[in-house]
Amino acid sequence: MRNLVHNVGLYSEAKHLEEQLKPIAVAMDSLQSDTTMIADACEQWCVILLHTDNVLEPHKAKITKRFNQAMTPTHYLANMLHPI
Repeated sequence: MRNLVHNVGLYSEAKHLEEQLKPIAVAMDSLQSDTTMIADACEQWCVILLHTDNVLEPHKAKITKRFNQAMTPTHYLANMLHPI
């Protein structure tokens, strides 16, 4: 791809955005399975929150806000009862 993009700044920004979106893309990919359960969604939220320490740090407030909006006691219960 670097050979196609002549603007080094644009290339660097695209690579940075790709790094930020990768944890989200992995979570979305795993949650699209026919066998996905509520507990799996809870686990993916936790994985994304752990990534806020590095690549997702600029978006930590928004991710935490969405996490608090999305998660209910049912999610936590399902996660605790889900066999590993």
